[in-house]
Amino acid sequence: MDTKDTDIKQEPTAPGAEGNDGGFPQNNPAECGICFTLFDDIERRPRTLPCGHTFCTSCLIVLLETKNLTCPSCRVKHQTTTINKIPISYTIEEILRQQKQMLRHYKALASLIPSKNANTTEGLLPSNEDTTSSKEPGTPAGATFTTITPTLKNFLEEQSTSIDSAVDDREENMGQLELYRTHLAKWKQQQDQQMEKMKQLETLNSNDLEQEHCRVNNLIGKGREIVEQMKATQRRIQDITKEEEVGQVIKQACHCMDEDKGWKKKYQELFPDVKTVTTSKKIRDVTKKALMMVDDEAGATEQANQLSDFTRPLMDKVQILLKYINFEELKQMKPDIKKKVEAGE
Repeated sequence: MDTKDTDIKQEPTAPGAEGNDGGFPQNNPAECGICFTLFDDIERRPRTLPCGHTFCTSCLIVLLETKNLTCPSCRVKHQTTTINKIPISYTIEEILRQQKQMLRHYKALASLIPSKNANTTEGLLPSNEDTTSSKEPGTPAGATFTTITPTLKNFLEEQSTSIDSAVDDREENMGQLELYRTHLAKWKQQQDQQMEKMKQLETLNSNDLEQEHCRVNNLIGKGREIVEQMKATQRRIQDITKEEEVGQVIKQACHCMDEDKGWKKKYQELFPDVKTVTTSKKIRDVTKKALMMVDDEAGATEQANQLSDFTRPLMDKVQILLKYINFEELKQMKPDIKKKVEAGE
């Protein structure tokens, strides 16, 4: 074990400290060598010191409180401050898990046949009478084969049947998932295509709105300039004192009026840009309806109740979703198109 990774330093041992001399013997690998309690996966998880000896977490926490951690088995001193720096022995945990699983199997086998001793598998294993010597060519002398008892054979056949049934069931489930995955891919493709079109349309309309905004700003600026010119011309008319100035003022007034007529024509003919404004209105209405449909908890409640039924097959739930999606699309259609769709035209 690399002590750099665990921040545990192993100090040199004193002469004669190697081995188990003077330490706790650790004969059973399934139990702690200090408290002789079986390891578990909660408070007594096995942890291995750099010297190789394994003890439970609870005992090591007590040893750490002395601030001088010494292996109880080989008396090697280690330097560490927290229990988390002593690694858990996952190998021992896996061995214990396999032992427990094997014990459960033995008990399951023992429960199949009434026995005088419930703690043994008597009756499952063959007796001496069921053991016959093999006489087949090539078989070493003295070799024997053990026959399987009828009860154990029946048990194995039941297990095989159960596995076959489970395999068929899982294959069916996987087929439904494959079909569901196909629907998901199709929905994603449709959504991506629609969102891309919507994005392009929104970008174009946004640019049109920006251009319309700039034109309005320019027209407002030009209108204010014309108004100031007309006000200046009006003041000049009021201040005329010489006859030779009349011609210039009249010329200036005519120019202002021509400018004003041109501005008014643009104002009346060019604004608003009907296409830009109506497209923007449609985009905002569609977006608003889409957001309302997504946020419609009342409409989704009925579907959620049906989809939360764990006993309902997967594809039944998918069909419910498809019907709901088609119904919502049908509601959004125009009346004339809706009638054709309902009639199957």
